Amino acid sequence: GINYGLPRTMRVGEDSDRGYYGDDVFTEGCTFTEGLVRQLSGRYFYNGRVFWINPDSFHAYVGGLYSHQQGKVHASFCAIAGNRIAVAEPFTEYDEPIPEDRLEIIRRVAPALAETARAVDVFEHCPARLWDIRVNREFGSWHIVGLFNTDHDRAGKAITHHIRFADLELDPQAEYLVYEFWRKTFLGVRKGGFTRTLPAPDCEVHAVVAKQDRPVLVSTSRHVRHMAFDIMALDWNAGSKALSGTSRVVAGDPYQLRIFVPPGFTAKSAKAGELPVQMKAANGLLTLDLTSPKSMPIHWQVEFTQRVFP
Repeated sequence: GINYGLPRTMRVGEDSDRGYYGDDVFTEGCTFTEGLVRQLSGRYFYNGRVFWINPDSFHAYVGGLYSHQQGKVHASFCAIAGNRIAVAEPFTEYDEPIPEDRLEIIRRVAPALAETARAVDVFEHCPARLWDIRVNREFGSWHIVGLFNTDHDRAGKAITHHIRFADLELDPQAEYLVYEFWRKTFLGVRKGGFTRTLPAPDCEVHAVVAKQDRPVLVSTSRHVRHMAFDIMALDWNAGSKALSGTSRVVAGDPYQLRIFVPPGFTAKSAKAGELPVQMKAANGLLTLDLTSPKSMPIHWQVEFTQRVFP
């Protein structure tokens, strides 16, 4: 009452995590889906139109109350579905250091990026399970597709969801390359869509890239939004059969490029400035691994040979 008539704006709403209230945080664990997921799922219509002065934050550990899966889902949901994210871990208050696997989650969802997501199935599921981001760059465009089993009702039930390309506003008759970020899994060439089954709680974040008749970069390891943060430039030279690009890399952070290689193409050599590069090819996917001692842009190039089929 003392502030009536004084503030011009104010935040009204419940805390995004019911577990913050009372002792149930210690008996049942932080019920992170109870508020956060519903709020983001319902207000996605505001993305790109409303500035949130007090964005919802995410946890990856909470002093051991979150499992690894809960931390991954919580952080990924904020990074994909929300338009701002902030880490809420009280690092200095824990008796023991936060585990490395939780720090890895935090690394992969930061920083926040400008593109906002569309809740594809907001009228079919509450909260929405499927979120889609269209990324546009000067060198190309692709989709980032997040599928979430938040276990909102804590029933522990797996979900099976068919992701239709038509629902992502993609051509259902075209072929696309699909790569999942957290499991580091190439799902291959898909047409029409693909089906995934997730235990509770769990999530997957896929890059969906148009297939072409030459090598295509489908993902990188730097950010959960795949290539959206780190790739600064990308080019295919048909004459020299070389795929090249420039990546933002972090000092001491292992970095991986994931490249689809169609039949008839074979990687001949790869270089990334003066850094050593490890190449590995299997099942139509070429991976390049490198680590930089400094945070800086790195220009890389992969040369291919092509066998012409009769």
